[in-house]
Amino acid sequence: DTTFHKGSYVVDWGNKVYLLDTETSQIWKYAYKATTGGFGNAEQYFVKEKVDLASAKSFAIDSNLYVLMNNGDINKYYGGTKVDFYINNPPFNSLKDPSIIYTNDKLDYVFVVDSQGRILLYQKDTKTGNLVYSTQYLLPNIGEIRDISVDPDGKKILVLTKDKIYE
Repeated sequence: DTTFHKGSYVVDWGNKVYLLDTETSQIWKYAYKATTGGFGNAEQYFVKEKVDLASAKSFAIDSNLYVLMNNGDINKYYGGTKVDFYINNPPFNSLKDPSIIYTNDKLDYVFVVDSQGRILLYQKDTKTGNLVYSTQYLLPNIGEIRDISVDPDGKKILVLTKDKIYE
């Protein structure tokens, strides 16, 4: 690509890599081209509507694209268009400085990490498209959670901190 796009977060989905660019309020999509053995030019994910991603922290994809905002809001998009949905039974204590949202097509949950050392689980309601707050894991005294990965088969969450990986 002749234009380099700055990114603050990256997610892979299928044969594509998605890059969150908060400066231009865009998510750039790079598709792998098997015929050339490399990635094609960047394509805009948001073409039909303009979105404000200046305060976006992270995003995740399960065919829908979930964007986690600084204030704890979760915005949901499909095909570049915003989807109306609700979070049912939200947690009593709201998110404080959320940093990571995680899901994929094999998971029944959306996971959200905040600065209080919590990982909150929201179950995907396949009938309504909503999220239903389910539970949370409190991980005190482990320091800043830098990333998570979830193994749906082994039913494990891997938690990355500055100097350790917890299971």
